[in-house]
Amino acid sequence: MTYNLKKNYHTFVLILFSIIFLFGYSWFSYQTTKDVVYFASPDATANYFWAKRFANGESLYYFEPLNLTVDDAVVPRSARSDEGLVKPVSFLGIVLIYGFLGKIFGVWIIPLLTSFFACLGVLFFYGIIKKVFDEKIAFWSALMMFVLAPYLYYASRGMLHNVLFIDLALAGAWLFVCSRDALWQVSTRNVAMLLSGIMFGLAVTTRTSELVWLVPVGIIIFIFYAKKITATKIILFFCGLFLAVLPMFYYNEILYGDFLNFGYTQAKEEYLNINNNAVEENNSLAAVTGNMSAITKKIILPFGFNLKNAAGNFISYYVKIFWYLFWPAFFGGLWILYDWQNTAKNKKIYFVVFVVVSLILGIFYGSWHIQDSIAKNNITIGNSYVRYWLPMYLMSLPLAVLFFQQATSLLPRWQKVLFKPLIAIIFIVGFFLLNFNTAVFGKNEGLYYTARGINANKILTPRVLTRLEDNAVVITKYLDKFIWPRRKVMAIDIFSEQAHVAASRLVELGSPVYYYGFILEPKHLDLLNNDRLKKFNLQIVETEVYNEQKLGLYKLVDLRL
Repeated sequence: MTYNLKKNYHTFVLILFSIIFLFGYSWFSYQTTKDVVYFASPDATANYFWAKRFANGESLYYFEPLNLTVDDAVVPRSARSDEGLVKPVSFLGIVLIYGFLGKIFGVWIIPLLTSFFACLGVLFFYGIIKKVFDEKIAFWSALMMFVLAPYLYYASRGMLHNVLFIDLALAGAWLFVCSRDALWQVSTRNVAMLLSGIMFGLAVTTRTSELVWLVPVGIIIFIFYAKKITATKIILFFCGLFLAVLPMFYYNEILYGDFLNFGYTQAKEEYLNINNNAVEENNSLAAVTGNMSAITKKIILPFGFNLKNAAGNFISYYVKIFWYLFWPAFFGGLWILYDWQNTAKNKKIYFVVFVVVSLILGIFYGSWHIQDSIAKNNITIGNSYVRYWLPMYLMSLPLAVLFFQQATSLLPRWQKVLFKPLIAIIFIVGFFLLNFNTAVFGKNEGLYYTARGINANKILTPRVLTRLEDNAVVITKYLDKFIWPRRKVMAIDIFSEQAHVAASRLVELGSPVYYYGFILEPKHLDLLNNDRLKKFNLQIVETEVYNEQKLGLYKLVDLRL
């Protein structure tokens, strides 16, 4: 037993830390959902809503009759409506996986599952890095992963896809490595490959868009390790992959009319439309070539291609916000390039994969201008770039550890004995404090401020709901995440003509219509009442103002009554 403990010391320590961090990661979700469930993100709100319905045996859609009158406008941001049928707008993996587990353990577990999978993900990461580098680098990388600000932040936030995707992909990669390298009996290795395919299939179901880099990485791995990957293993891997994505195809067909259609993208339909138009207009080779270019842009680069944007976002959301990870990883990467001839094959492949993944993610998401924070132009951990670039951040960890390992190796022997343990302690404590500060106290959207905002809305929202009739429809651009599904919402701008047209139709039907959002100044009320709403025979009147929160509730009334 003593021998085994010594031999597996790092594993035991990481398991112990996993238990500790399970409570740490879960604390935020527990505190913000223990009495009544609210989330700070419309995506998280919707994911929980649909997962809970699935766990309770309900369908992944519901009928909203009002949408037949208002062109499907009565819907929150993270859902869509097609002729009155309200459906998920996101990838279905988290809904199906968490909903299934909710069936078994109860819906109470759903907000806590991401924290659980996050701890498992660290162990899988350790197993992979141990194969690629060595046990020490793997151990320190895993410890750093526990506290890495973007991972800690989104492991705590609960109902967003990204950490679950990462953990499933890590599980698949670890099983793949085990199947490739293990000295087990053949049947066990084959089972590992089948399970690897299942894990990757679940990861794809959770975030199908990540195929944009998973496929190139898979090709790279196959090229370098083709001799170790038998035809049997390939077949088993894809059988597992296919089994895992079958539920996604099934629900895509039910919800969106085609197994290749997803909630927020109609890439396949756009492909067909582009293709048909091109053939009708010109059947020449040039037309087909141009058509394929359009298809590539729609599928491979849906957010466009803008190197300037990508570089700027990379600097903002990596070099600046996580400088304490970027610079050590950068110099660790330089060391690999400097010592390339003496670098082991596994490390070379890892570095190549890291560069490829970073470039793809940087261009794919970085070309897009994302501003999903109310605080404009602020670089915050809550911005979507951070969760989209999680794979890049995590893959940086071994490079950062490698840098510190090589830096300390330059010390004279007597200084190594004296200072190396001290340097390691300072490094870990410093890394923990910097990441903890970013994740918890980061400007505007750190966990502390996010929890405070949720708890404030737990007090305010019930007060608002008491002023709303059960059949009320609320126009709110940002606060639908707190109002829906308790009341019906239209997640549109109160100043938009779409809101005014929909409101006039709803009022004619006898549905109470409200606006809930930032307090309207006198000039805004004047603009609405004397211009925008007047032509629809509507007037907006104050119901209640919440000065401390700078929010107001207003009712839209029919001038003809």
